[in-house]
Amino acid sequence: MIERTVDRRTRKSKKALRDALLELMEEKEFESITITDLVNRADVNRGTFYKYYVYKEDLIKEVQDKIIEDLRRAYKIPYKGLTYYKQEEVTERKKPFLFHHIYEHRKFYHLVLNSTDLYEFQRIFCETISEVHINDLLYFMEHPKIEKKFFSIYQCYGIFGLLVEWDKSNYSYSPEYMTEQHNQILLFDHPSLKFKVNYGPNVKK
Repeated sequence: MIERTVDRRTRKSKKALRDALLELMEEKEFESITITDLVNRADVNRGTFYKYYVYKEDLIKEVQDKIIEDLRRAYKIPYKGLTYYKQEEVTERKKPFLFHHIYEHRKFYHLVLNSTDLYEFQRIFCETISEVHINDLLYFMEHPKIEKKFFSIYQCYGIFGLLVEWDKSNYSYSPEYMTEQHNQILLFDHPSLKFKVNYGPNVKK
C-alpha cells in the first residue's frame, strides 16, 4: 500500500513537471527556462526535481520518449489481430487511436511545429512511423514495383501533412473526422479517377 502511494506521488510529480515544461516552452525558449521556473510552475520543490532528473534536458527527453512510446502503441492498435491484411480491412475498423494520440498531446505537437527547440522531433515522428511500417506492418508487401521504404515514407509524411493542417486549424476537427479523412485517402483509387487541370492547352503556365 505504501509503495503504491509512492508510485502515485511519483507519477503525479513527474507529470506536473512535464506539463510545466510544455507550458513554459509556449512562453519562452527552452534555453531560458530555469529549474526554478519549472518547480514554481509545477508547484513542487527543487528536491523533487533533482530526485528524478539532473538537468532540464533529462526532463524534455522523458517527454519525447513518452510521446514516442505512445505513438508506436497508438499506430499499431488498428492492426491488432491481423496477419495478412488489405487496407480496407484496417480502415473498416475506424479506430482513431493515432489521431486520439495526437489530440491528447496536441500542446506538445503544436510546439513541435512551431518551436525550433523541438524541430528535430518532426524527423523522429516520421522515422518512428516508418520504422513501425517496415518492421511490423509491411513484413510482406505484395507489389513487385514499389519498394517498401518508399511506400512507408510516402505514408508517414502524408500523416505528418495531416498533422500540420490539423494544427493550423487549432485542432478544430475531431480525431474521428481526421481518422475518416485519413482512411478515405488511403482507399483513394487513383487509376480509376479523372482529374481536370485549371488551365487549357493554350494558357501560359
